[in-house]
Amino acid sequence: MAKEKEYERKRRRLNITISDQAHDFLKNRVTNASRFIEQLIVSAENEIQATIVTISPIKGGPGGI
Repeated sequence: MAKEKEYERKRRRLNITISDQAHDFLKNRVTNASRFIEQLIVSAENEIQATIVTISPIKGGPGGI
């Protein structure tokens, strides 16, 4: 019998389908979609309401907050 190869990566690949609106949000506003989705899942599992902040450079100096 051939021994089953163990999964080598620490993170598993997952193929999902999402709406165009969700895809546009992830593409335009999230720097790491995989980690963003993972944090939402872990928060839901722990019944914790997640607050996720994305910081990105914008045109303008300090005080643009």
